[in-house]
Amino acid sequence: MMATVAQPHRPHLALPHVDWHGVKPLPLLVTLAAGTVIWLIPPPQVAAETLPQGANLAKAWHLLAIFVATIVGSSSIRSRWAPSRCSASRLRR
Repeated sequence: MMATVAQPHRPHLALPHVDWHGVKPLPLLVTLAAGTVIWLIPPPQVAAETLPQGANLAKAWHLLAIFVATIVGSSSIRSRWAPSRCSASRLRR
């Protein structure tokens, strides 16, 4: 006779619903491409004396990739949806 082991009950994890309606595919791809390209480029080789103690250049490089992708994404949104203050002031003249 073989004993069976009861499997613990795991609740079904459902992903939250994401509404992709209105997402522009080209700005999204440009944003992801900019971040991915910088992420995959190896960080520049610098002398260890120039870095602060405990600094991790690879983590800093990945943070730069996230920062650049954020700027690229926000500029693509701003250029299409909200006019800048400079262009608004030029229109008033």
